Amino acid sequence: MNKIYALLKSLEEKCLSNEDILKEEINLLKNLLLRFKSSEDRQLRHLYTLSKSFENEIKYEDLLLFIIPVERVLNKRVSDVDFGIKKKDNKNIIQQNDLKIVLDNIRSAFNTGALIRTCEVLGVSEVLTTGYTQGFESEHVLKTSMGARLKISKFRDLLEVKNELKSYKLVGLETSKHSENIYKSKLNKNTAFVIGNEHFGLSDYDLSLCDHVMHLPTFGKKNSLNVNAALSACGYEWVRRFL
Repeated sequence: MNKIYALLKSLEEKCLSNEDILKEEINLLKNLLLRFKSSEDRQLRHLYTLSKSFENEIKYEDLLLFIIPVERVLNKRVSDVDFGIKKKDNKNIIQQNDLKIVLDNIRSAFNTGALIRTCEVLGVSEVLTTGYTQGFESEHVLKTSMGARLKISKFRDLLEVKNELKSYKLVGLETSKHSENIYKSKLNKNTAFVIGNEHFGLSDYDLSLCDHVMHLPTFGKKNSLNVNAALSACGYEWVRRFL
């Protein structure tokens, strides 16, 4: 099972980097899963059943169907977080603003739901998703977003988003070599923050599409935050400046 998980992670990285997946890799994955055909474990038999849908290529959606069930078997699942909930939500949206958020290949439906909830609280006018980021079609996204409702638009990749948001500045939120401290940088009113994959972050190509790349300063041993924590801090910095 660990070998299957390692192969899936490798395939995910290739997908995110737009690299070709070899037919031999797909066949290897199928052969590894074949041993579960007659397993007494229902989860393992389910993995084998899913593998029968593979042909000569693997799409983002196929990887999503596999990686998360495998993580569950290996006890590597992504857990939901505890939420502090007010007794009553506002009856109506108080204010929407010009801020937009791009969720670029967010793998975890729980992270996506939490991010959408943060966007709603910030008054974000639109969330744009790319790649295999799920929207409200996922029951896990619906559950974790805690009833948040806002416009979600689906795009294939960040290039499509950039062509759509021509009047906006794309700001990648990433701890990279040439990123700027967000608290010391200029922000535009028409800003779209771009949040990358939880494990791999934003690819070099996606970073090249961004008008700016910014990070939050850190003061401990760790140099990054969970995607939702990062969006919360950066989103409220934008709100502080423009609302």
